[in-house]
Amino acid sequence: MEIGELFLVYQPIVDINTRAILGAEALCRWVSAERGIISPLKFITIAEDIGFINELGYQIIKTAMGEFRHFSQRASLKDDFLLHINVSPWQLNEPHFHECFTTIMKENGLKANSLCVEITETVIERINEHFI
Repeated sequence: MEIGELFLVYQPIVDINTRAILGAEALCRWVSAERGIISPLKFITIAEDIGFINELGYQIIKTAMGEFRHFSQRASLKDDFLLHINVSPWQLNEPHFHECFTTIMKENGLKANSLCVEITETVIERINEHFI
């Protein structure tokens, strides 16, 4: 996994009634020079299995918040616009997650009410299987 092969894309979150963009979800993508597009389900699972998920997760959080800060400075976003960031339960279980997340948020001049931390359903299912 080359660092330059990972990048974020942003999926808009739209109010179906007003068609207003309410926020965006940061999604990590990997395009390998050797293997082409690698499914997030595959590379996130591998990162969790080999103990790399915290490093990968923090890099995603740093990049997402930094890009959100730059985008916010250039665009007129509503005050209630939310950046959604997916995190692994393994990250949430890390003792310093809250402190690190808050530090990254403050370094980027973001407010907590502009961020939403998400855990995907498939990850929750996987955790249930792991702990059963």
